[in-house]
Amino acid sequence: MLISTTTGLLPGVAPSNVYPTRDGADIVVAANADSVFARLCTAMGRPDLATDARFATHSARGANERELDEIVASWTAEHSIDEVLAVLDQHGVPAGQIYTAAEMLRDAHFAARDMLLRRRSIQGWDVPMAGIVPKFSRTPGSVRTAGPRLGEHTRAILREYGAVDDATFDALCKRGVVVDGAI
Repeated sequence: MLISTTTGLLPGVAPSNVYPTRDGADIVVAANADSVFARLCTAMGRPDLATDARFATHSARGANERELDEIVASWTAEHSIDEVLAVLDQHGVPAGQIYTAAEMLRDAHFAARDMLLRRRSIQGWDVPMAGIVPKFSRTPGSVRTAGPRLGEHTRAILREYGAVDDATFDALCKRGVVVDGAI
């Protein structure tokens, strides 16, 4: 399924969308420039599309993006994510897999770039989380904790920003409206 059936990621800029693959993965392809589109057509085994009046120019592709997206989606859906990525890479077409969270946790590139951190939660669980972006050499940043307990700061926040006194806060806790995670 395309991310949008009426327009791509950038309306009028085609092909530039997320397309399905045979194995259920999604791939983003950005081939809207004339020369890149021609390479995509060759990669798909459809060099005729590059000279088709409906798709030969940037404007024409934009005006016919829905039809073009359907053609690209039909092609990607016939192949696995690895096959599509390999063919597009071989032809110099910008593309990338859209990862699920589980795929990110297994990906060697995410790990090598410290984009996956693990911190111990207050409850003692190992919590995976995103690394720091952007990465700076002099001020690299860090993640010190997995975060506070649920409601840990609720009383202080409501006191400061909501003018809620302790008696009102305790009443809200009794009614189940808020949680006092500090205790």
